Amino acid sequence: MILPNRALAKVVRSGMKTALAQVTIVSEELQMTMTNKDISQVLTEEAIGFIDFFKRSINRNILSMPGPYTVFAPVDQVFSNLPVGLKFKTKSDQSIADKLFNTHIVIGYYLEKDLAKMDVLMNLNNDSLSIAKCNSSVTIQHACLIKSDIECINGIVHLIDNLLFPPHL
Repeated sequence: MILPNRALAKVVRSGMKTALAQVTIVSEELQMTMTNKDISQVLTEEAIGFIDFFKRSINRNILSMPGPYTVFAPVDQVFSNLPVGLKFKTKSDQSIADKLFNTHIVIGYYLEKDLAKMDVLMNLNNDSLSIAKCNSSVTIQHACLIKSDIECINGIVHLIDNLLFPPHL
C-alpha cells in the first residue's frame, strides 16, 4: 500500500551529522518519530524538571544549538525528590550547576540500540559515563533509561530515572 504522505525526517549520516530531509512515506513499515523541535523544546514537554533545575546553567543554550547531542534527562520525579542541600548548592554555585548539567549531555547521536553496544561515553565535562546492559534495559551511571530515542532536530533525548553526578562533586 502506498501512502502519499510527506514529512520531515532526520537523516543520520556517517560522522554523526544530522540533517532534515523531505521524504515520501511509501510503506507502512517505515516507522519514525518525526519532529521539528529541538532538544530544548522537547525537554520542555517531556522533562520540565530538567529545564527548571538547570535554568541557571550557562551552557543551557546548547540544547537549542545545532548538534547532534544526546541528552540523558532525569524524569520530573527525580527533581522533586532531591535533597534540599543539593538544590541549594546548584542555585547558589554556578560551577556546580554547570558541572551537573554537562554531565547529562554527550556530543553525538546515540540511539538506545547504539548505547547497548557501548561501554562508555564522554560527556561535556570530558568525564566518562559508564554504560551497562541490564536485562533488556540500558543503564547510564546506574540510571535506567525510562523512555528512549526521543528524536529532535539537533539530537536525541533519553529520559532516565536518576540524576547523573560528575566524579568530583
